[in-house]
Amino acid sequence: MVLFGIPTAEPDASNVRIEHDFGCAHLLIDDVEALTIEHQLRPDEQYQLDRFIVAPCYTAFTSAAQISELRIGPDRNTFGYIFPITSFRNEMGFDRKFGLIYADAGFRKFLTLERLARFQSSFSIDRGAVEQVSLDEIVSDSLSIFVASKEVLDAHDVSEDVLELMLRRCQVEISDENKSGPAFVADLEFNPGVNLSKPKIEDAEDLARLRLLLKTADNDNSEIGKFIQYYQFFEYMILKVFEWGIPHVAAGDATPWDVKDRLNDLGAERKRLQRLDIHCLPDLRDRQSQERLADSCKDFLDKVGVDRGNRTSWHSLLYLVRNSVVHNQFKLLSPDYLTALASVNICLRAVALDCFFNFEEPGADGFFS
Repeated sequence: MVLFGIPTAEPDASNVRIEHDFGCAHLLIDDVEALTIEHQLRPDEQYQLDRFIVAPCYTAFTSAAQISELRIGPDRNTFGYIFPITSFRNEMGFDRKFGLIYADAGFRKFLTLERLARFQSSFSIDRGAVEQVSLDEIVSDSLSIFVASKEVLDAHDVSEDVLELMLRRCQVEISDENKSGPAFVADLEFNPGVNLSKPKIEDAEDLARLRLLLKTADNDNSEIGKFIQYYQFFEYMILKVFEWGIPHVAAGDATPWDVKDRLNDLGAERKRLQRLDIHCLPDLRDRQSQERLADSCKDFLDKVGVDRGNRTSWHSLLYLVRNSVVHNQFKLLSPDYLTALASVNICLRAVALDCFFNFEEPGADGFFS
């Protein structure tokens, strides 16, 4: 391993270590200080590091002033912050008390030899002098640092899988890779205060699988692959709709013919998508992501020459796109079609997560009103 031009892993490597002090970290080479890494987001007091989760992450916002406060629950309890690497210069005078405590903890816990080696920029150490630098001078400035309170997350019963789903929904990607930004295309505007919610589905095994599915989809370089994987969120939900609907099929004074018709109705995928939209999302108030998806689906269908008739709802248009992707993949292998599908995928990701986080079982009227 080479750190800022200094070998640290070969037989003749130098002994390199980090010592932390208030507001800075000292990089020592063979017990001689070579670098002082400073930060200006200094609190009046420091908390123990074992109270915090700290991880490198990527967002679309890397300016010094674009610090986001993360909140959870009906009381909007602050549980963490996202600090762009550039923010540790304190150019915009960020001075909220607990924000500074989080920033200091993030700086101390992030700054290890392993992470410096992984995220180092092209900076080189001059052994002849002790240099004082800011964090963004020696680490890639496309990076941000996620800092969260373990206590607050535990109080809200947020598991690792749920946390990552929540963060990815608000377009924050936790990652130990050194790269230029998040794997997915971010389309949200910057918000200094982000209110996060837990998904209403609580099955731990399902959540773990869906977290992995989302990560895999985000990292898929194929637009067709992305679409199929993002659509799996809807497959999961409409399967639940079918399972929840079964007890209602023979309810009341249903005749055998009623049961047959109800099963046919319940089994139709496009109708389950409609039920999902109308009956299973009672708390989803902001429907703008669905409007954007409908528009992108119309553009895609027009481009590939699919007659969309008088369909206008996002779920009916999405069903037509789904059929085109599943049954006409060969035709879609052209730059124009893939570009149109990429636009669908950006909107599809947002709607899939909006629906999933607000998805819940409806009453009987949701199946046979």
